[in-house]
Amino acid sequence: MTTRYSDDQLGEQLKLFVSALMTARRAVMTEYRKVLRFSPTARTFHRRYERLVALVDELKAALREQVLARLSEEQGLLLAIFDDSPLHKAGRKFESESSQYDHVKGCFYDGFTPTSLALYRNGKVGVIETTLAPSSKLDECLCAFERLCEEHIAPDVFLFDAWYASTGLLAAIERLERVYITRLKSNRLVLVGDEQVSLRSLAASATHDQYAHVIVHGRSFWVIDTMLDVNGLGTRRVLICKNGVFAAPVFLVTNSANFSTKFVIMLYQKRFAIEVFFKDAKQLLNFSTLQCRSAAKMDVHFVLVQITHWCAQRRGSISKTIRRIRDSVEEVTSYINENTLFKEFLDELSARCQT
Repeated sequence: MTTRYSDDQLGEQLKLFVSALMTARRAVMTEYRKVLRFSPTARTFHRRYERLVALVDELKAALREQVLARLSEEQGLLLAIFDDSPLHKAGRKFESESSQYDHVKGCFYDGFTPTSLALYRNGKVGVIETTLAPSSKLDECLCAFERLCEEHIAPDVFLFDAWYASTGLLAAIERLERVYITRLKSNRLVLVGDEQVSLRSLAASATHDQYAHVIVHGRSFWVIDTMLDVNGLGTRRVLICKNGVFAAPVFLVTNSANFSTKFVIMLYQKRFAIEVFFKDAKQLLNFSTLQCRSAAKMDVHFVLVQITHWCAQRRGSISKTIRRIRDSVEEVTSYINENTLFKEFLDELSARCQT
């Protein structure tokens, strides 16, 4: 049976660009070419990258299948985590670049707001989708969750931050018969008696004696676990959490009636796995330094970041692994050649590219 490109040829192309991604300090084609010692005048390097652009759908499908297959072998709940991260890029030459709003800093910036979907189980996280410029982050989140529920192993719990805690999304997850755990903003109104008050005011009116002491992974939390009539959501289970007597509270909401207070907090803490991915991708894998002008090439870059992160990860951050080898192309190449997950990914990709 033949392939669009031979297995060896396709594998070598991927290894080249993953090596450049891990070694270069910026995601610029000229620097990639310099790191890999290609001639400055040679078009071969660009043609190889363009071949990957043509195979981007197969790359995404192969990664998705491998992550699902690997996580299906693990024990525990399968968590789906959705989030976005600002990507500052100014210039009309960047396709789809526009003015974006940073909800954390409360200011506008030029660039993109990529959204990512990750799966987490038993300490292992794999980012299986990244969308560069979604028309609606809420719609993209819902569509990503619906696609996941059609897989042969569907997630048990959905995790996301307060920005996504909309009435429509929470209702949609309930229709999918799945559990969600998310945060509510402190200015969200709840009905107490005949009066509407903010969650912030409600927490401030509670005495410390009303909080139950919960220990999660050696850390102390004080929690009020109660049912509240939340504006726009109806009656929901809300956890008012703080990690000190005078600490600012965090408000969690979930549709699970069976999870204990401690377990809800433990699960929500897993949401930060995607924050670690964004941090590592920006600091170590050139997620934010790319200079590709076309959306198609950016798409390939993001897929390569996801593949590299998945294969280099053990538990938590990939920082120790990447920093140890990134100064030498030879060490990076040797690491890739010996990486079991990368070999499995190439096998899956070769099977999908057969014609």
